[in-house]
Amino acid sequence: MIHGRPISRNSIVWILLTSPFVLFLLCQLQPTFDDWTYYTVPQTSALKLTELLPDGNYWRPFDVLFGHILGLDYHLFPILNHTFILLGHILNTYLIYKILQWFKISSLSRNISVLLFYLSPATLGTVLDIDSLNQTYSLLWGLLALYSYIYMQGKPRIILWLVCSLLSIFSKESGYIWFVCPPMIVWSTGKISFKHAMKHMTVGCLLFVFYLTCRVLLTKTFSVEDNTYMQFTLIRLLRNLGIMLGMTFYPIDYASLIHPLHRSLVLVTITGVLPAPFLWLVFRSFRLQKQSLYYYYPSLLGRLSTLLRSFLLCIATLSLHLP
Repeated sequence: MIHGRPISRNSIVWILLTSPFVLFLLCQLQPTFDDWTYYTVPQTSALKLTELLPDGNYWRPFDVLFGHILGLDYHLFPILNHTFILLGHILNTYLIYKILQWFKISSLSRNISVLLFYLSPATLGTVLDIDSLNQTYSLLWGLLALYSYIYMQGKPRIILWLVCSLLSIFSKESGYIWFVCPPMIVWSTGKISFKHAMKHMTVGCLLFVFYLTCRVLLTKTFSVEDNTYMQFTLIRLLRNLGIMLGMTFYPIDYASLIHPLHRSLVLVTITGVLPAPFLWLVFRSFRLQKQSLYYYYPSLLGRLSTLLRSFLLCIATLSLHLP
C-alpha cells in the first residue's frame, strides 16, 4: 500500500514509470563506426523518390524517411533514435499485453510473459542498438496487424491487417510472416473456421506475391553477400535456437561474457547467481505440488496450455529480433 492505495500489479504501469530513467541511460550510448553505415543517420540531401525504391538487397522506406527527418537537425542523432526505439519497444510490450488479454490469459501469466519480452536479453540486445529502428517498428506494425485482425470485424479487419503487414515488411523484410500468421493464430483458438483462415491466408499470400513482384521489377541491381547470416545449416540453426532460448530464459550479463576485451567473470558470476533463488522457488513449488498433480490435472493442463501459448507468442516476437 502507498498512501492508502494498492500498489499496481500491472507490469505496464511499472514499465511506464521507469521509462524516463531507461531513456536517460540509453541516451548515453553513442554511435560507433558501424552505426554510421545505415540510412537511420542524418540524411542532409533532399529526399528523392528513387530513395524510396528498392536498393540492392533492401527495400526499407522507413529507414530512408527517418534518416531525412534526422537530417532536419543533425543534433537529434542519436537521441531521437533512442527515443523512438524505446517508444516502439514499450508499444510492442503493450500490444503483447492486449493480445494476451484477448486470449484470456491469466493476469499472472500475462504479466510474466510481458516482462519476459520487455526485459529479455535477447530482445534488449537489439533494442539497445542505435540502428534498431527497423527491427523495432517491423515488429510494431506486425503486432498491430495481429491486433487489428483479432479485435476488428468485417472489411476494416482485413484492410488494416494487410496494410500493417505491408508497413512491417517495408520496415524490415522479416515482416512477411504477418501476411499469414494472424489467420493461423485466430484459427488455432477456434474463433474462425479453417476455411475462413485459408481464405484470408490466400489473400495475404497474394499481396505478398504482389510485393515481391514489385520489388523485382523496381530493383535495378542485385548483389550476393558473402555473409555469415546467410549460412543456414541445421547445426547453426539449432545452435542459434539454443542461444536464443538460453538468453531469453536465463538472464545474465552476456556483454561481460562474450566480448573478450571487456570480459568480467565476476559480473557474469554475480548476475548468473541472482536468478537462481527464483528458479529454486519455482521448482520447489512444483515438487511440493506434484503429489496432488493427479487431482488437479484438468485445471493444470488448461493453465499450462494458456501459459505455453503466451510464451510461444513471445518467442515468435523475439525471433524477429535475430539477424
